[in-house]
Amino acid sequence: MKVFSIIFIFYISSCAVDPNIVVENHCEKVSSDAGSSPCVMTYYDETPIQFKAPYFNPNNENEFVFIEINFDSSLYNLCIYNYLTKVKKIIATGVSAVCQPKWYYNNKIIFDNNSSIYSINSDGSNLQQLTFDVLDIWPEWIDSANICYTNNRYGDGIYLNLPNEEADTISNFPLTLASISSNSLLATTNRYRDAPDLIYCNLDTLYKIKWDTLGVNTNNYGYERIQCINWHPNNEDIYYTKYALGIFKVNIVNEQWEQIAEGCFGAWYNYLDISPSGNKIVAEKIFTSYENCTYYLTSCVVLMDTDGRNEIVILKAEN
Repeated sequence: MKVFSIIFIFYISSCAVDPNIVVENHCEKVSSDAGSSPCVMTYYDETPIQFKAPYFNPNNENEFVFIEINFDSSLYNLCIYNYLTKVKKIIATGVSAVCQPKWYYNNKIIFDNNSSIYSINSDGSNLQQLTFDVLDIWPEWIDSANICYTNNRYGDGIYLNLPNEEADTISNFPLTLASISSNSLLATTNRYRDAPDLIYCNLDTLYKIKWDTLGVNTNNYGYERIQCINWHPNNEDIYYTKYALGIFKVNIVNEQWEQIAEGCFGAWYNYLDISPSGNKIVAEKIFTSYENCTYYLTSCVVLMDTDGRNEIVILKAEN
């Protein structure tokens, strides 16, 4: 496990402008012993077993791909899990991924590994390295023959044709947490994760791109960091998470955002995806505990309705 130190300060102010809808946050504070035993430094650590970055199988919404990490045994696996049958399959090992894997209708999955982009069949066959610049992240499918990603060496958004291995530049800024709808709308953050707004464009006009801005700033200083973006199958709603605030969606027609599920430092949502039917959300939820000047983070996978109701834990470390 890796431990790092950080001075952790939050400034919280709450503001919402009608007709945006905000779920009132009732999360409890993480218990701390700092009052009785002051800490010179505050540390962060992850508990031994982590389940991260789930993404639905577009052909079978009972299963999803995710990243499993066991820090004690240094195992990093790309896995598929069926939450009805409770069967887990490991399809790749040694996966040092920091981004959400993406599963396409052709049963291929793209993911980052050591900051290069790879593809693999959902049965674990035909592992291929697609990029070689070692700073390539945030891969996303455009269609079965094309993907996009961010080249973080130069901060550019890149378009890559897989059969011809031909690349081109989409933007001169990062396609941070990029998500593409089935009708070729590309959504990303407004250049950086800590920018409070989203932008989107139509990729059908690749060489005449016009970006539209969706103002989703909640005016909560210190909590505006966007963790994930994914389209709803209706191609109108973009779902996204903000650090320690929860799950939100914004509609590109009326440009209004709504909070779907609350979050807080003690229990917050990282990566999420919407089921092919549009009825379910699968999400990585991170629980925070505190002991001896250290915050411990534990990732599990939860399932809920797309209105935020009926949340259940479907994948977690055994006690």
